[in-house]
Amino acid sequence: MRAVAAVAVAIGLIGGGAALGRMLDDDAEPGQASRATTVGSTIPDEQRSPSTSEAPSSSTTPTTNVAPPSLDPSLEPLVAAAKAAKPAVVQIETPTGLGSGFVFTDDGYVLTAAHVVAGSDRVAIRLGDGSGYEGQVVGVNEDTDVAVIKIVDPPADLPVASLALEDAPQVGQQVIAIGSPFGLDQTVTAGIVSTVSRPVPVGQNVVGMIQTDAPINSGNSGGALVDLQGRVIGINDQIRTTSGDNAGIGFAVPIDLAYQVAQLIIQGQPVQFGFLGVTTDEPSFGQSGALVTQVMDGSPAAQVGLQEGDVIVAVDGQAVRSYEELISGIRSRQPGETLELAVLRGEEQVTVEVTLGTAAR
Repeated sequence: MRAVAAVAVAIGLIGGGAALGRMLDDDAEPGQASRATTVGSTIPDEQRSPSTSEAPSSSTTPTTNVAPPSLDPSLEPLVAAAKAAKPAVVQIETPTGLGSGFVFTDDGYVLTAAHVVAGSDRVAIRLGDGSGYEGQVVGVNEDTDVAVIKIVDPPADLPVASLALEDAPQVGQQVIAIGSPFGLDQTVTAGIVSTVSRPVPVGQNVVGMIQTDAPINSGNSGGALVDLQGRVIGINDQIRTTSGDNAGIGFAVPIDLAYQVAQLIIQGQPVQFGFLGVTTDEPSFGQSGALVTQVMDGSPAAQVGLQEGDVIVAVDGQAVRSYEELISGIRSRQPGETLELAVLRGEEQVTVEVTLGTAAR
């Protein structure tokens, strides 16, 4: 039985640098990730507690391009999408390795994975046109593996990625992954969305990620997963493998989550997620759901009468098949949101409404 820390809800992302790849090993316990490196270079493991560097002063919240880019109708769809999205994708160099990222505001903010810049305050940014700039790490949130970098003195004509903030990815839709695998910048690979909201361990957390078969290799971490409209739908994060090689199972952090976290980092605000206040595990005998093994005193769960031995089988009508799904589902909600939980208590199913508390990470 694998106990999970209290659902004090946060989320996470992950990825591989050109000198780093984060992989899920099928032989590893949930919550663990093995790393593959090339050229003898590694990026240090993230610390368990999130950190934030001092952000550049700004009187306004940066704006991003959410409208679809203009695509060339004379080109094949994949070609047109790559042509539209590639200019905003950058290579990131730290003292210990390489990774990827993409510009998401016209004043030079870059989204990437937290582990790509772990331990660094300053990085080197290489734009799609080959020009180089200094970048300041504004802050990171390791519970979501999201980091924000600010390009110092960016060019006036800086390419900006378009973000698909309002359209959820669909299973089966075609996508491309853009990044710097093994240091080969501006590399494009193609595939489909295999599933959405796949619970993926990130450190001690679980995040509902986009699963794709678009090849993601060491160095793609922090790069863009892009739809056929040329819009970013996720941050390329990690792969599942038993050998260290790409097996066609990669994961990306959804862009709406990453953008939400990035805005809080830029504004210097704490990143908060919903908090239920239970410890969960797998039910016995192959039963679906999340078995409650502990209820924290004074928590939202305690206030509505959740008990040890309860099995949570649905959240707002969505079936919960595992404790990982419960964790990722709760962590995708905000403090103050009210949820309806379907709970098996002995032979009886009861419905409980609970208002989530706050877990600042």
